[in-house]
Amino acid sequence: MPRLVHANLGDCHDCNIEFTAAFDVNQTKVGRELPEAIFVEVSAKGFQVDRGMVVATGGEAVTHRHPLGGWMPPERHGMAFTMTTFYIIRHATNDLVGKVITGRRPGIGLNPEGRRQAEQLAKRLAREPIQIVYSSPRERAVETAVPLAKRLNLDIQISEAFDEIDFGDWTGLTFEQLAPLPKWQRWNSFRGVTRIPGGEMMCEVQTRMVMAIQGLHAEYPEQTIAVFSHGDPIRATLAYYLGVPLDLLQRIRVDPASVSIITLNEEGPEVLGMNG
Repeated sequence: MPRLVHANLGDCHDCNIEFTAAFDVNQTKVGRELPEAIFVEVSAKGFQVDRGMVVATGGEAVTHRHPLGGWMPPERHGMAFTMTTFYIIRHATNDLVGKVITGRRPGIGLNPEGRRQAEQLAKRLAREPIQIVYSSPRERAVETAVPLAKRLNLDIQISEAFDEIDFGDWTGLTFEQLAPLPKWQRWNSFRGVTRIPGGEMMCEVQTRMVMAIQGLHAEYPEQTIAVFSHGDPIRATLAYYLGVPLDLLQRIRVDPASVSIITLNEEGPEVLGMNG
């Protein structure tokens, strides 16, 4: 029968949470992995860790789960994560949403409902620790970002990396006009390998979005950044971090004025929420 002994592991240097562990004294040895015989409780957070490595008898240190995510060995615990949080926001609605491929046409701003959505969004996100605001150069994206930037007293930084898809020859066409076109049908079935006539491939859209986000993570570690963009570019970004093929992009829903949240740190990306 296992005989468990409890030991205090001390406090976390980052989060000031006390860790305790239980060891099976019949099996515990220095340097031995005992996932079946050891657990760590983070009492303030209410979750358990069910695996770890004993590095000293008596429970002086073990691998444990840090609240920010990722398995960390004892020698790394206490080091600061360079975690960047991204609020990725689709622009609010306008009169052409769901009717026409607006693409990069100039002069497409929000309608009254869209302006109301943008104000509600700003009120909601003003409670979050957002320090930087980026936007696509399209009017509808910038107009969605303005109320939040004003509330937070932040400038809006414009980046073409977060722009709408270049829809090329399809720009300005209605969905009814596009429906019978074989190229349109192919593009909706095989997004990963089909180029829009005179425009972008979805993999190019995904690449510019992800490269910009990764660059911001490197430039602004431990910051929270709001990015205002467009439906399909946001879907492509979420697909990348979720490991979803671009051909299945349409399974990801991104409504006007919706918020998706991604965090990046040394342990990898996490998608915390979509279309919220």
